[in-house]
Amino acid sequence: MLSGVPVVVTGVLLFDQRFWGVRCKELGIGPFPLHINKFKHKSVDIINQAIRKNSIWKSNAVKLSQSLKDAAKGDPAGTKRNANTVVNMIEKAAPYSYAPPSNPVTVALGAVSKMMTRSRNNLTEEDTST
Repeated sequence: MLSGVPVVVTGVLLFDQRFWGVRCKELGIGPFPLHINKFKHKSVDIINQAIRKNSIWKSNAVKLSQSLKDAAKGDPAGTKRNANTVVNMIEKAAPYSYAPPSNPVTVALGAVSKMMTRSRNNLTEEDTST
């Protein structure tokens, strides 16, 4: 699309080929996508329409290309914009903290340990000499 030439999505079988074929048709830069079995019968007509001197697909492709380049602002791959977006998200993100849930066994052992410590501290000298 950045190159400013018509786009022909061929060999449509699954997934994104259908999406991109329809999108190119909607943008006026190429034909509706054709299944691979139908393409061989229509390929010459499609290519002729794409390279014709007054091709609407070519005209629209040139306009779209310029529009994309203008929007890219010197960053056609989008690398700088992606990095800036990540930095902005990090700066705006709320601090994250995680307190693991209490383990009942650890809580019980801690309580027993405290009780034993208190009991030892409460013993008199007579109690410890035996």
